[in-house]
Amino acid sequence: MLAEKVAPKLQAAGVELGDLVIEGEIYNNPSFFEGFSKKAGPVLIGVGLLSILLSLVGLNLRILVWIDAWGAGVGWALRGGVVALGVAFVLLNRTIKRE
Repeated sequence: MLAEKVAPKLQAAGVELGDLVIEGEIYNNPSFFEGFSKKAGPVLIGVGLLSILLSLVGLNLRILVWIDAWGAGVGWALRGGVVALGVAFVLLNRTIKRE
């Protein structure tokens, strides 16, 4: 199969495969998600908390202005969701490291 020939050559060349699909087969590389969650988790937590704090004084981050377009309740739910997603990434990253 082509997948058996290509994947080892890419890995030998130092290419991170992530979830590379070759001929319907998935080559899962957990280091891809680990690297992503290690960086994205704390960033999402920080952005979410900053958005919550700024919202308390009537301000908002420019990238998150659209959050309050559906009302204050939805805005708070989205802010909480951003923080929760960040926490989930951090916890998943810790779980991957333990295994």
